[in-house]
Amino acid sequence: MKDRSVGTARHVIKSLQNNLIGRFGINPIKPVSKVVNQKTFDSIASTCEIKSFNVLNDLKYLVTYNPLISKIICEENNLDYTKVILNNKNKNITNNLDVFKDCSVVIAAFVNSYARIHMLKILLKIHEHGGIIYYMDTDSIATNLSLDNIYQILGNNIGNKLGQLKFEYTGLKGIYITNKTYGVLLENGKEKIKSKGVLSNSIKFKDIETMYLESKNIKATKVYSNINVEKGYVLIESKKVELNWDSYKKRIKLYDSVSNLWVNTKPIYIDNLTKSLTLFESKNIIVYKP
Repeated sequence: MKDRSVGTARHVIKSLQNNLIGRFGINPIKPVSKVVNQKTFDSIASTCEIKSFNVLNDLKYLVTYNPLISKIICEENNLDYTKVILNNKNKNITNNLDVFKDCSVVIAAFVNSYARIHMLKILLKIHEHGGIIYYMDTDSIATNLSLDNIYQILGNNIGNKLGQLKFEYTGLKGIYITNKTYGVLLENGKEKIKSKGVLSNSIKFKDIETMYLESKNIKATKVYSNINVEKGYVLIESKKVELNWDSYKKRIKLYDSVSNLWVNTKPIYIDNLTKSLTLFESKNIIVYKP
C-alpha cells in the first residue's frame, strides 16, 4: 500500500508501519486525566508519575498521571511506599485500574531484536569485504564502499521496496557526534544535518565540526508548544538550547594520543551485581562441541 500511495495516504501508511511496534510496547496501565483540587494534586504529585498538568484556576488542576504508585517518587518525598500502597488499596483507588488490552511487550521486543539481527548481518557483510561503518542507526548505514560494491555484496537488500535499503546520498566528509546527531558534506556541495529534538536548519556543518574538533557545545533552536487551557490557546514558540558535544554514552570513547580526537570505541561492561559500568575486557570463550 505504501508503494502504491502518494501524498497524505503514503504518510499515514508509513506512520502505521513505524509506530505499530511502539503501540505493542506501551505501558499496559492507562494514564488517568482528572480535574482535581490542590490537596488531591499534592497527593498525586508525591506518589505518582505525572505526565502533564495545567492550572485551571486557583482551586483546580487538570492533571494526567500514571495511577500506579511509584516507589522512587514516594522515597523522594519521604513517604513509606508500603503504607501508601495499603492506604490506596483500602480506599479502592488502585484495585480497578484501566489497562490497554492490545499491547504486548513480547511482540515489541521480538520485532526490535529481529531488526537488530537483520542489520548486524548487513554490517558483518560490509566488514567481510573490507568496508568501514562510520555510522549506523535502526534503518541506515554510512560506509566507505562504492554503490557498485554495495550492490554486489548486499544484492536483494538494496532497493526501494519494503524492507530494503535505498541509496540516499554520497558524502565527501561526515562527522557523527551521537545517535541522530551528525553532519555530512555532500558531493553536490550541500549539507546534510541531522539532530534529534531541534531544528536541523538551525545547525551548520561548521557547528558539527566545532563539537568534534574543539570539544565545544553549540546552540540550536528547539520548537515547543505552550498550552494555556484556561484561556483556550496553544502558542508555538522557539528557544535556543545547548547541544552537548560529549553526549555519546552507549560505548566508551577512545581518543588519539596525538590529536586528542575521538577515533574509536570500546563496549561498556555492565556488572549486574554492583550495577557499575566499567571498560569491557574480553574473556576466554568456551566453545561447546557435542
